[in-house]
Amino acid sequence: MSDPYIICRNCYFAGKDCCHTSNPIFVGIQEAIKIHKETGLKYSEFLVYTSFVEEQFLEAFVNLLPSGKAIMLRKSEDRACVFLTESGCSIPQLKPFICRVFPVWYDQEFFKETGMMDLFTEEDRDCELAAKVESFPIFDDGCRLFMGDSESELKAIFLKAFKHYEMARHYTPLFETMSLDDAFAEIEKILQENE
Repeated sequence: MSDPYIICRNCYFAGKDCCHTSNPIFVGIQEAIKIHKETGLKYSEFLVYTSFVEEQFLEAFVNLLPSGKAIMLRKSEDRACVFLTESGCSIPQLKPFICRVFPVWYDQEFFKETGMMDLFTEEDRDCELAAKVESFPIFDDGCRLFMGDSESELKAIFLKAFKHYEMARHYTPLFETMSLDDAFAEIEKILQENE
């Protein structure tokens, strides 16, 4: 398997990394807990609970995030991800779903109409990884080589991530009334009780 992390680091050093973006980097409940436990950071140090306004994301997640609010990774003033360092991503093994599957995305209209996934590579981006995935005559081969998952496994990852976003919706009252750290302390208790 090729290492997309190396490809992405090459872009970063060339000054064109996708970790500087105005787009939201959504994080699911389980992803946030895992990052918290592995890094030792407080939730408030790497997350925000806020509105997102980009039409693409409003349409993509309207059923999962009807309030238009979500848990996202923090960004610095220059729009860089909080985990971006001078040598690239500092948590490559803990990347949220949306980072892990990049540059693959899904056909939002097809999903809304059928409930089924149709994946594609975002060709409009100046992305070496996207170009490499697209260079394969069979999309599945590109996915397998550069992401480590087949196309069907990536579809399963999308559906699983959507369930996590839906889980976050159930905790909206906590996020609306408590600090992120207190809300996640409650969520961790609830999840432990339900194990």
